[in-house]
Amino acid sequence: MATSNANFGANPATVNLSLQRSFAALVGGAWGQLWSGNAKTLAQLNALTGVSAIFGWNNSSQQFNFWFLGFPSNFQTLPGLQPGGYYFFQTSGGVTVPMD
Repeated sequence: MATSNANFGANPATVNLSLQRSFAALVGGAWGQLWSGNAKTLAQLNALTGVSAIFGWNNSSQQFNFWFLGFPSNFQTLPGLQPGGYYFFQTSGGVTVPMD
């Protein structure tokens, strides 16, 4: 399972992420990943080859937001990916997910 490097500095309210350009999902299933790449919009998520769904926890509403490949944009509740966010990626097999 791939890991990301996170450095919690002297102030625990800040996190310094070392830029990781991709992560590898070795087999199909759900993969938890700290997103250290660029922000991605809802429209850009369709370009993530091999990813069929993404889930991210919304703390204020106490529920998961989601994105499903091929579903209409008004169905999706995940607005995109943000650097430093932790997401679960559903993959159908071994894939490399770019984070740039």
